[in-house]
Amino acid sequence: CARRKNGKIHSTDLQNDRGTTKTESIQTIAQSYMVSFRDQQERLPVDESSFASLMMKLKVTQWYDAIDHGMSIDDCNDVDVEELRSHPWVQSVEPNFKVFAQPIASTTAATAQIIPTGIRRCGGTSSSTRAGNNTGSVGVVHVFVIDTGVAPHPDLNLTSGISFVPGQPSTVDQHGHGTHVEGSIGAEGGNGIGISGVSPMVSLMILKYYDAHGNDMNNLIHTVKAIDYAVKMNCNIINYSGGGIAPSPDERAAIERANKKGILFVAAAGNERSNSDTHKYYPADYGLPNILS
Repeated sequence: CARRKNGKIHSTDLQNDRGTTKTESIQTIAQSYMVSFRDQQERLPVDESSFASLMMKLKVTQWYDAIDHGMSIDDCNDVDVEELRSHPWVQSVEPNFKVFAQPIASTTAATAQIIPTGIRRCGGTSSSTRAGNNTGSVGVVHVFVIDTGVAPHPDLNLTSGISFVPGQPSTVDQHGHGTHVEGSIGAEGGNGIGISGVSPMVSLMILKYYDAHGNDMNNLIHTVKAIDYAVKMNCNIINYSGGGIAPSPDERAAIERANKKGILFVAAAGNERSNSDTHKYYPADYGLPNILS
């Protein structure tokens, strides 16, 4: 297994980063980097032509949703990386790396609706339906779920979806994790099928950042772009069940942008038996006030 330290990858016996099992390690993408820029008001006056010359040498593959915030670059040599890091307009340059979806527990089919343990422990029941006994209406709370996509299901109240995986415009879930999470959040209650979600009246928006067959297409830039999209759309809650032991300045900055808009960010914690008191797990442990984990 591996973790990042001072911008480099080091071996460690801690749990894997952004992976599915403890045998998987961080897999950086060769010569691929994420670059974030300082805010306009923080940029010192410089010769813009020199920055333009530097940009001409770079292979920019993607811009963040908010262009001023950053970009991803490929085929970048060490000299250009150091020139970028030393430029006063640049906030950070970090290696891009692959991401992996966490595994889901196997389940046994049931003939009646299942009330998950977490809901029972909070005193909840299956009586809440989309049209049911709660006040309010469907779609009052918009939850944007950053995950592996969704498999169409009558138990889910889906608004729409968008894929951030290049070459994979469909939001269809080819892994299963995303559909599992979306059901846990908002599956309809009281209809006698599947499970009852924690909040059956929410409206779910699917942001697919991971594809089961994506290989190198699955990387952290897609997570950041998905967060920025959710912020731009002024959602109420972002749910992201990925993560790992390596922090990312760009990921943290995106969640800070969500915080400025009052958006709650629900992050996974405890995967692979991790304990945040002893070994940090990100993004859950960035210490931002809008993170719930």
